[in-house]
Amino acid sequence: MLLFVIFSATIVAVAAFECPGGQLTPQQRKDIVRQNNKFRSLLIRGKLKNRNGTYMPRGKNMLQLVKMY
Repeated sequence: MLLFVIFSATIVAVAAFECPGGQLTPQQRKDIVRQNNKFRSLLIRGKLKNRNGTYMPRGKNMLQLVKMY
């Protein structure tokens, strides 16, 4: 569920960046990218827990997001 939220927020950030009249500020976009990369890093290292408190399987081949502005 958490990864779904992160992915959804990332899509919103990208859409707001490219869409005239987008509602996200540059700081909000920066925060979304930072949070996404934080959780990505935890997942890759096998240190991200799910809601049951157990560690999620390690991720691999997950690209880091970079700022586009």
